[in-house]
Amino acid sequence: MTAKALASPTLFLLLLATGCHRAVPPSRYICLLDISASIYPEAVSDEFAAMDKLANNLHRGNELVIIPITGNARNDVQGHIVRLAAPNQRAAYDSDLTTFRQEAHAEIARLRDWAMSHPSAHTDILGTLQVAQQEAEGRQAGNTRLIVLSDFIEDDGKWNFATDQSVGSVALAIRLADRTGRQVKLPFSSIFLGQVRSRDSERLSTSRLDAVEAFWDELLKQPDQQIRIHADGIGSLTVSAEDSNPVAH
Repeated sequence: MTAKALASPTLFLLLLATGCHRAVPPSRYICLLDISASIYPEAVSDEFAAMDKLANNLHRGNELVIIPITGNARNDVQGHIVRLAAPNQRAAYDSDLTTFRQEAHAEIARLRDWAMSHPSAHTDILGTLQVAQQEAEGRQAGNTRLIVLSDFIEDDGKWNFATDQSVGSVALAIRLADRTGRQVKLPFSSIFLGQVRSRDSERLSTSRLDAVEAFWDELLKQPDQQIRIHADGIGSLTVSAEDSNPVAH
């Protein structure tokens, strides 16, 4: 795996930590959570716990969109995308935020319960990225951030990154990413990739895992940000949320 410089993951929650009197445009966080059967159930639960913490740290006007990564994004995500928007107008004693957080946790819990009871046999990350692209349309690129928690082993019926020769080496994976990238347009200001524990990734060789990471590095690279997969994905994201300073005003 090639070492690459990357700004701290806290940058993905930077606007959550800004002071209450600073004028900043609202941010939108689009989070893709891998709920496939290869992900350990406790890791899926941890993904949703991280979403609860993100919801707690949303500033007024900020939005959080949660999209499950399933076996067929086009069909499976319908009716299973959570869209949360923190209120803009402050109520007495910040009661509006209290209500928002209670409702947000309830919606996240409903999606978690559905995900835990419907693990997918396949993993359509590329298709889910296209859904995320649709969610980002019409938004300013500088205000929309992408977070992906997954094992990043694409297995959508066309590709299977655990076995396909096209991801058999770093060079081949980069070549495939270059071809695939022509069909993927991601208008995001920042991208966070977090690894989660899975049965599939534990069975793969180091060289195969390096090739898988090289594919996503190349596919999602941006002019001002090099991409890498954080080995402790949920931990890195959770620490970022806990270190932020949510301000109600």
